[in-house]
Amino acid sequence: MIKFGESFEWPRVEGTHVGYQIKAQGRHWARDEVVESLDKDGAWSTLLKAA
Repeated sequence: MIKFGESFEWPRVEGTHVGYQIKAQGRHWARDEVVESLDKDGAWSTLLKAA
């Protein structure tokens, strides 16, 4: 929903728009092969539920 809203320039709730960072942040803690295998859609879902 956040990605959809962005396409219309809707305001977002701060703190929920971090899913795009999953790949970048993961590289600090794991090898690229591990980061590439992360469930990014699942992570987005978890972040949105927590918000």
